[in-house]
Amino acid sequence: MQFDFIAIILLTIIVIAVGIAIVSYIGLTFKATIPSQVRGVYEKFVSVLLQKSPYNVCESYNNEKLSIQDFQVLLQAAYSGQCGASHTRVIMSFSASKDDLAKIALRSGIAENGALIFYNLSLDQPLGVGAILVKGNAGYYPLKFEDTIEVWSAGSPVPDLFIKEIQKGCDPYDNVCDASCIYKKICDPVCDDGQKHNIPCNLACIDINGDGIIDQTDAHARIAAGKCNPDCYSNTTNPYKAYDPGCVWKFKNQNDNICDPNSNGVSDGICDPDCVKSKNICDPDCNGTAYAGNPYGLYDSKCFVCDGTCNGWCSPACNKNALLSEVGYDPDCQRQKDSTFFCSGDGICDADRGENCANSVDCPGGGITCNDYNPSNACCPSAKDSDFAGCSPTNNLKEGSKCTCGTQCSSGLTCDTTNHCCPEGKTWNGTACVFQYTFTFLFIQLNGQMSNFKQKAENGKDLWVQLTPLKQCPEKIRAIAVDDKVCPGIPSQQPLCDCFAYGTNCQAADQVFTQTLQMIENCAKQWGYDGKYTRVEGVLPGNWVCSLGNGGILGYTKLYDSRLVSAESTIDSTSSHEMGHTYGLCDEPYGIERSSSCSSGWKAQGEDYCCPNAPDGSCIMCSFSNPQTGCNAGSSFAQDDYSHLVKELIQKNKYCG
Repeated sequence: MQFDFIAIILLTIIVIAVGIAIVSYIGLTFKATIPSQVRGVYEKFVSVLLQKSPYNVCESYNNEKLSIQDFQVLLQAAYSGQCGASHTRVIMSFSASKDDLAKIALRSGIAENGALIFYNLSLDQPLGVGAILVKGNAGYYPLKFEDTIEVWSAGSPVPDLFIKEIQKGCDPYDNVCDASCIYKKICDPVCDDGQKHNIPCNLACIDINGDGIIDQTDAHARIAAGKCNPDCYSNTTNPYKAYDPGCVWKFKNQNDNICDPNSNGVSDGICDPDCVKSKNICDPDCNGTAYAGNPYGLYDSKCFVCDGTCNGWCSPACNKNALLSEVGYDPDCQRQKDSTFFCSGDGICDADRGENCANSVDCPGGGITCNDYNPSNACCPSAKDSDFAGCSPTNNLKEGSKCTCGTQCSSGLTCDTTNHCCPEGKTWNGTACVFQYTFTFLFIQLNGQMSNFKQKAENGKDLWVQLTPLKQCPEKIRAIAVDDKVCPGIPSQQPLCDCFAYGTNCQAADQVFTQTLQMIENCAKQWGYDGKYTRVEGVLPGNWVCSLGNGGILGYTKLYDSRLVSAESTIDSTSSHEMGHTYGLCDEPYGIERSSSCSSGWKAQGEDYCCPNAPDGSCIMCSFSNPQTGCNAGSSFAQDDYSHLVKELIQKNKYCG
């Protein structure tokens, strides 16, 4: 029975499919003549019936170089909504003219068979008419060879197909000189037509043998071809170390005041008479011997004098084996004998030796930055798409975008530890850039609910930040106040006062001290804060932790502990005082005595603990006044205290990064 039912369904599908084929065959525009509701069902049915792949076509093409056939499939898929809201980034392996795009639309039956294609309109808002909106190169070829483009669909009632060029490529087969071919390392013959195009020289056109340098083989080839590219012959360093020896040959018998910096130290078989006059550029072909490449036997003396400077030329007069401290040492000679050595300033970008735009002025070169050479470039040697000099075409990324270096991010953003562009101090959490806190101050209530507890906790945190080196990075310090819970059962604090004032009941005081700190830790753990705080403070309601006549104890903790206690009324100043203890500071001057056993000269009275701070005037660590030392309760940390906190908070724990 089940088999028969399945067979009937399959037969029905076949009949429908054949019917559609017949209708299409006799020339009826089926989709245009049926009602819109039926049309929707039809389109869904056909898309399911004729689906060739279980995966998203657009995702499979992302970041790939596409053939014209793949490009057509991508446009059809994006236009029909198979890509959803995703943007697909691809690289063109061909150039597409306006006529080519019209033919693709006609063959695919999209954009009213090519009638609705618009070029270089604003891409901010879709038209919603099922059009193709192209933002590309001006002229007949909106999309060119090696262009990187984005494809997506958006808008209503009928989504438009967007095609946007996001990085220029080049087409060496059209009649346009594309400067972008330089970056792509492709020779565009139109740029090498003997005319000046006011663009940097393209090494790919001059380096005939393709070994990455200009040599005698290249010089002979350019001379034989009668080639001279004016853009490759100037007194300005070209970032890609390209120059044209064909031009040198053309003007070899003239002083035209051009000695190309990229010819420095290069033996190309042609002596440039202008290089002999230059103080900085060496032409070793001007060796004083008359021959075809040096008809007047010119001599460039600086090529044969050991200058001991980094200029890209190791003179024969240098001691090639000399050490740095010896006479005759020249860093250019060091470069010749050491395959890992590079010298910033010699005009050579030794990419194979680790030299790049981040560590040398030679990359790209001539004082030109990656961004100067190409406005869409950023210096990021570690990026996968970076070129030989470390220049990446990925630039001006928005907040939240994936990045490799901060230079790729827009102004005001940096590349965080998750490789996303975020403002300084913030980190990408998967959906947004948020501050990455390095120091969390957790406040919990002891024995009772308190009014405005969050604000009081914030005040305590703010004063701690203000008085310490943490003021360097306040955005990384936060306070969490648990105002909806109370840690109960804290024992009476009176034994602390008895022991402190009268020296009685000290055993009970020690027990209270220990129990209270442990209970604070337990409450924090039970409430889900275990491992999420740097310091946890329990706050007791009222003016005192325990009363003593007209005064009492305002707070307590242990040295180098993560737990502390304070009274509600003085939560700000008490927090900072007790926090000082948790980072090793002693009270000044109470509890400190002179000691020869400590290198610092001070230790806690009656203890072996050596204090990093000595009594040196009024400060927040003064619990009791002492006329002998001038110690009074102050509103800041003393200099010794502050210096110690620099070591603890900045150098040791690196809370500011």
